[in-house]
Amino acid sequence: VTTCLSSATEVPIGKCTAEQDQGVCTGHQSNCQGCYETSGVCFEGNHDECKLEPTVDEGGFVQFAIFGLCIDQVLGEEHCVWSASECNSAHEWVTPARNLERTHHNVQQYCTCDKVVIGACRFGDNLSQFTCAVSEDACDGDSEYIGAKELRD
Repeated sequence: VTTCLSSATEVPIGKCTAEQDQGVCTGHQSNCQGCYETSGVCFEGNHDECKLEPTVDEGGFVQFAIFGLCIDQVLGEEHCVWSASECNSAHEWVTPARNLERTHHNVQQYCTCDKVVIGACRFGDNLSQFTCAVSEDACDGDSEYIGAKELRD
């Protein structure tokens, strides 16, 4: 398991390419504000500059992945999620770029990978076994995806 986890941190993830996203590295297109504001190219998957764990480029700039935020206005709860599909329609979806503005670039409030709540794939006899998953795409045809909120509840 340790080998799997240490290797996963070096896997390239995507990058938001629209100007308003400020080059955010993230795992899903729905995390890019520019994708809601343009019909042009707004996300590049598996970008070489973007990894789950922080990296430092030649200029000393730290690059790290950030994700979206789901806000339950009624309960006053916030949770970081992999993509907008994990955010209930009754909740407010906040892209990483909007969250950067909202938090005044306070790094402690960014939705980094260690803060992202995830779901699970349910599989096996009577669907009684589980494995962690960031999205439905992580589950195969013999399993069923359970979203982060449903799993938590």
